[in-house]
Amino acid sequence: GIGVASAHDGIDNTGLEERTIDAFATLDLAVGVELNDLLGPSAASTRLDVRLNNLLDQEYETWGYWYGGRYLIPAAGRNVLAGVHMQF
Repeated sequence: GIGVASAHDGIDNTGLEERTIDAFATLDLAVGVELNDLLGPSAASTRLDVRLNNLLDQEYETWGYWYGGRYLIPAAGRNVLAGVHMQF
């Protein structure tokens, strides 16, 4: 599947514009394959999942703090997650 994530948030509860994190959007891609469909039936149901986050390598922040000024922590760039799920 393809997903788009977006957000706009404050770094404290004052509601002041200078104490907010800029809005952002990322494009993510996920693919899953049932290995039993490829390898035939077995005792366990096996699925391989791969997810590519931030496909366009967007620079953005998701967290920060105010201490006499705005300090923002950069979010992860493009990254890949993979997993194998087995059900017995």
